[in-house]
Amino acid sequence: MSHNIENPTLTELLERIDLSSMSDVEVVRLRAEAARAEFISNALHSLIGKIKSLFSDRKTTAAAGVSHA
Repeated sequence: MSHNIENPTLTELLERIDLSSMSDVEVVRLRAEAARAEFISNALHSLIGKIKSLFSDRKTTAAAGVSHA
């Protein structure tokens, strides 16, 4: 949980709406799909961050060997 009022997670948004018209199975499935979507989103965000830092470190390492006249 993010505990951020301005940017709630999908799971937190689901807690705020009335799901009483849905069956228990539908509610469980909806929450599971929301949790899966958040997990995939966080994994992709982490992967992209690692790729960016890898290229950033590589760029600074390559530039360290260059001397100016």
